[in-house]
Amino acid sequence: MGYVADVARGKVPREQSLLNHALYLSFFPTVLSGPINRSFDLMPQFREHRLGFDKTLAGSGARLVVWGMFLKVAVADRFGIYTSGVFGHAMSHNGFSLLFAQVCYLFQMYCDFAGYSYIAQGCGRLLGIEGAFLTKYAHEVERLMAAEYPELVENKALIDGIMSAEEEHFGATLEAGEAMLEAELSKLAEGAVLPGDVAFKLHDTYGFPIDLTREICEGQGREIDMDGFDACMTEQKERARAAANRDAWTMAGNVWVSLSDRLAATGFTGYEDDTLAGAKVVTLVVDGAEVASAEQGDKVDVVL
Repeated sequence: MGYVADVARGKVPREQSLLNHALYLSFFPTVLSGPINRSFDLMPQFREHRLGFDKTLAGSGARLVVWGMFLKVAVADRFGIYTSGVFGHAMSHNGFSLLFAQVCYLFQMYCDFAGYSYIAQGCGRLLGIEGAFLTKYAHEVERLMAAEYPELVENKALIDGIMSAEEEHFGATLEAGEAMLEAELSKLAEGAVLPGDVAFKLHDTYGFPIDLTREICEGQGREIDMDGFDACMTEQKERARAAANRDAWTMAGNVWVSLSDRLAATGFTGYEDDTLAGAKVVTLVVDGAEVASAEQGDKVDVVL
């Protein structure tokens, strides 16, 4: 409808190429987020920029689109069902449920925007665009929508920095992970399965998503030892849990925790008074231990 209206108003000439017209109608921001890109802004770019087809770029682009859709649909939207239910009936939920919903909402927002970003990167690669380009896209969004959203102009430097860092980081991760995975696959015999520990190392050490590893392996007719991958994941979680428990016990044995359990709370009056009469030294702490006295040269924490 937007395209028909633009043609009727003379804002854009009738598109003679069925391919360009179909590309405009199917372009992902229009499909997923409404008519962000008007025809008089987007369609001239299709005519001006003729990009060739690159099989390698198209493959990595398709994987990025799949990964972005997974983050958006399978993760963010699933979190959204829970958070909408809780925030929509907040009075019927306790404090823990509200706090947990807030944490889920953080993951929802991250996966939602990250998903869109990966889809944009993937579409760019499918169109033959290599390298960082999301900031250029953001500048175009800013130009089109600055009147309605002036904060886009006010926070331009911050937006550019975050988008560039995210795009460069994931691009480097993708390229390094793909190269490492290709090297590992080249070592395997015909029909051999990719070991689970290799897939886990790519995931845990290098940040290469397991879903992309699975996509690449399936494209080459390979399978992944997912039982081995799950076993490595379980071991890693157990190590993390043990480390967290050690940290918790260390904190529990901290001298300040012990003092806070034993001593009465102290009211701070420094905002009202410059001096305080009747204060007394309750204890001294040297090198993380409570002591009865201190010597010259010691670094002492004094508890009043």
